[in-house]
Amino acid sequence: MSPSLTAFALDEPIFVDANIFLFHAFNDKNFGMAAAAFLTRVESQGVEALTSSLVVDEVQFKILVQEAAIHLSKPTIWNIKRAMKDKAVSQKFYAPVLKYKGYLESFWF
Repeated sequence: MSPSLTAFALDEPIFVDANIFLFHAFNDKNFGMAAAAFLTRVESQGVEALTSSLVVDEVQFKILVQEAAIHLSKPTIWNIKRAMKDKAVSQKFYAPVLKYKGYLESFWF
């Protein structure tokens, strides 16, 4: 993502891929602020944007995996699935997913 994203201006909608949401969600040191500024413009309807359910799914999955990595010594997909059989663990892993889901829903619902 280039710094020009903050100055993006176009009369047509822009497709927002998972990277912008992930830079924002994880407060990426290089692109987090630019992503946040861009998404703020989308929220305030300064930029017309669209995305897909696949993008939303990817963002939520990566947030879940990131949370699992905090709690598991070896966060493979199989270890995550195994750990999530425990309801308390599942709720812990899903907490940031649900929080960000609320943010995403503020755009389109």
